[in-house]
Amino acid sequence: MQTSSTAASCGEIAGFRSSTARRASIGRQLKKVLRRLSRGLVVPKRRRKARGASDAAHRVESTLAQYQQGLQRLEMLADRIELHRAERQRLEDRALRLEEELTELRARVEQQQEGQGRLSGQQQGLASRLEALQELVTEQRALLVDQIRRLTATQDRTKRRQIQELERELREMKQYVADLTRE
Repeated sequence: MQTSSTAASCGEIAGFRSSTARRASIGRQLKKVLRRLSRGLVVPKRRRKARGASDAAHRVESTLAQYQQGLQRLEMLADRIELHRAERQRLEDRALRLEEELTELRARVEQQQEGQGRLSGQQQGLASRLEALQELVTEQRALLVDQIRRLTATQDRTKRRQIQELERELREMKQYVADLTRE
């Protein structure tokens, strides 16, 4: 809606410029007539008419000056409108870039959350594996302790038998020595 009203304003300014140009042309022609009158080229009867024309020319000049001031104000307004358009376009471009950056940041956050979810799942999997390994180590430790006890008990029995056998052999040898010394 703003662009249509701005276009209409620009059209009015162009129309105003052309009518002001025509009035300026008329004003210049009146000035020429006034100059001739002031030089005395015109007969005395016409001097009254010349004064009237001079007054009309002054009025036209003041009206023309007012129109020119209005035209300058309109041109300044058109410049301001153009500056505002450029500023609005710049702000829209910046807003668009910010939206794109925000979308990109949201995508990154989403990717990081997915990565954290995967890492959390991996951590839970590794924690359960570690627990299972700790249980297995505890079981293996208990089995090892039990096997060492059995081995120790078996070695103890074996060594006791060996000791008993050696004691028996010692007794037999002592008996044999005693038997030999008696004979």
